[in-house]
Amino acid sequence: FTTPRCHECRTRQKPALERLRLRLADAIDIVVLDATSHDDLVDRLGILTVPATVVVDGSGVVRQINLGYVDEHALAAQLA
Repeated sequence: FTTPRCHECRTRQKPALERLRLRLADAIDIVVLDATSHDDLVDRLGILTVPATVVVDGSGVVRQINLGYVDEHALAAQLA
């Protein structure tokens, strides 16, 4: 999750997600959502800050919610 004014989302989280996407290629899908446009989902997941990343498995089960910046190595470990 991001917002239009989130500096850390643009300068740190977005590049980390791009590096993860390049590293894992076709093994993952990355979807970026604007938190200001998805109030119901933000509330349901307990997103309190941005950036926030949600790791969802292939069955649609939420496996991890990260509030704040998380690097590509930590995300890769959560996907393992």
